[in-house]
Amino acid sequence: KANLKCKKYGIVPACSLIIGFPTETMEEINNTIDFGFLLQRENPQAQLETFPTYTAFPCTPLYDLALSNGLVPPDRLEGWVDWIFDD
Repeated sequence: KANLKCKKYGIVPACSLIIGFPTETMEEINNTIDFGFLLQRENPQAQLETFPTYTAFPCTPLYDLALSNGLVPPDRLEGWVDWIFDD
C-alpha cells in the first residue's frame, strides 16, 4: 500500500529487503525476491538495488540462533576479513 501511495504522489521509495535469516527457507527467500520484483512492477520508480544477506556477528542477539541453524563462522579473527557472508 505504501509503495502505491508513493507512486500516486510522485515519491520515489527506497526499499530494502534482507534475505538469509537463520530460520528462513529457500521458499521464503524466493518469496522475498518475488516481492521485490512486485514492488518494481507496481511502481517503476521504486528503488531496490540489492538483496543483502543477513549476517550474524558474535555477541549480537541472533548469533546463537544462527549457530544452531548451521552457521559456521571463521575459527580465527583473521578469517573474518575474507569471510563470505553467504556461507
